[in-house]
Amino acid sequence: MQVFGNKSSDAASREAAAPPRAPAPPTPAPPPERSVSPPAPPGPTPEASVISNGLKVMGNMESDGDIVVSGVVEGDIASRGLTVGEGATVKGTITVGTVSVLGRVEGEIHTRSVRIASSGEVAGNIEYESMAVDEGARIEGRISKVQPGKGAGEAPRDAAAGGTGGPSGGGAAATGKPAPKPAVRARP
Repeated sequence: MQVFGNKSSDAASREAAAPPRAPAPPTPAPPPERSVSPPAPPGPTPEASVISNGLKVMGNMESDGDIVVSGVVEGDIASRGLTVGEGATVKGTITVGTVSVLGRVEGEIHTRSVRIASSGEVAGNIEYESMAVDEGARIEGRISKVQPGKGAGEAPRDAAAGGTGGPSGGGAAATGKPAPKPAVRARP
């Protein structure tokens, strides 16, 4: 005999009539840790500009990217990086982040990092933060190491303002601007 209001027997009969429940899906394992790469710099990275063998460029060059010279450049170069290829010549002031000299440079070099290969020649002063010179490389000029962030790879500054420019002091001849006069203090 069944008693009305007996909830436990009603629940048991409903569970027996209901279809079986599917097991709960397993919780996915967290993905393995990956190293996060730094974000890319804004905008596209420019391709290297190439001055081919047999090409002669007369005039100053400026680039946000790299420049590869396999021919001849007569003028100043300012860029992120520069490679003077074997047999190539650059006559002018070089102001770059990094430079590799496999050919000939006639002029000053202002850079954070310079490498002069065994086939490389530099006739001029070099201002750098980091330097590598292969056996057999030729350098005629003054070599000056600067502290990081003190001006290597930037436009030359006047010696009176704390720079280490070349014979002209990096003033009017290198920048086209008049060199500032040093402060003169009278003694009491």
